[in-house]
Amino acid sequence: MKMKRCRSCSEEIPSSARVCPFCGARAARPVYKRWWFWLLVILIAVILIVAFGGDDGSPPVITNPGEELVETLSPAPSPDATPNASPAGGGTLTAAGQTARTKSFTLTLEAVSKPEGGEFNKPAAGKEFVELVLVIENTSDKEMTVSSMLMFDAYQDGFAVSESLSAQMASDIPTMDGTVAPGKKLRGKLAYELPVDWQELEIDVDLTALSLSREGELKIIIQNQ
Repeated sequence: MKMKRCRSCSEEIPSSARVCPFCGARAARPVYKRWWFWLLVILIAVILIVAFGGDDGSPPVITNPGEELVETLSPAPSPDATPNASPAGGGTLTAAGQTARTKSFTLTLEAVSKPEGGEFNKPAAGKEFVELVLVIENTSDKEMTVSSMLMFDAYQDGFAVSESLSAQMASDIPTMDGTVAPGKKLRGKLAYELPVDWQELEIDVDLTALSLSREGELKIIIQNQ
């Protein structure tokens, strides 16, 4: 008969014994025989499949480059216009009028402007308002939620910056927040108050920040002229 040591009193007992005849302690079951262990394994497997299965590996396609920086709001180019060569950078928009397409989303940088603000809403001394107007089309078969706080991270010359309430009030275009049904679009703005001598504004866009997919990551990089 195979024997083992009781973990409680160290007496030698039969290996098949579930209860120690000396101290009454129960033998501990191996971790892999516990139900919660296999539930955890299945949960981790599902998370890994969702996290790495949504990216089809194809880079976003950029079309319709426009002006590097416009001083006033301008409409997006006509959809019938012949697109020019895509700029370098893969999934990076660098000018008003450009569009990036991913598996589930279409993002268009409709316009870039520097609003002057109103009589009681002017930029601080040595600063200016910079406004980006975006259009997001949901080309997936699921409803999506857009959040300006969670999906857009901005950097001015490499330093993190947040949207400015004063800059948001400089025009009546709504912010980039809302729910978009499949096949529908959302038009909104990102607005910042930057030093007048800023050189580069980078916006890291993650349209899938509310899911486990990485398929919706794009960039917007604007150079100050």
